[in-house]
Amino acid sequence: MVGLVGKLHQAGVRIVAGTDGHGLELVRELELYEQAGLTNGEALQTATIVPARMTGMDDRTGSIAPGKTADIILVDGDVSQDLGNLRHVETVFLDGYCLDGAALRQASGLSGMPEMTADSLRR
Repeated sequence: MVGLVGKLHQAGVRIVAGTDGHGLELVRELELYEQAGLTNGEALQTATIVPARMTGMDDRTGSIAPGKTADIILVDGDVSQDLGNLRHVETVFLDGYCLDGAALRQASGLSGMPEMTADSLRR
């Protein structure tokens, strides 16, 4: 499937990240897109501006700009270097609220911050 996604991307097909589960698997999906040949930025766009454009909502969501809904996460690490850093959420801004990542993990029954990957530790 990774090879197929890579060929589709090379052919100009718009790739959109899916969230058929609980959303926890989304980071792995983006990592697989990177393996398929997308840059980290392009992989992130499959979960942000690409679906916003495809649904006609890019005037109000999908990127950070004045007047748009500002649902964003702040992570510990450089996502442009390692998409796995998306697992290290420190703060969430959602619907005008600032939420603590640790409190959200605890409320969700998760046991803490995921460990840093080998790539993350090298950077």
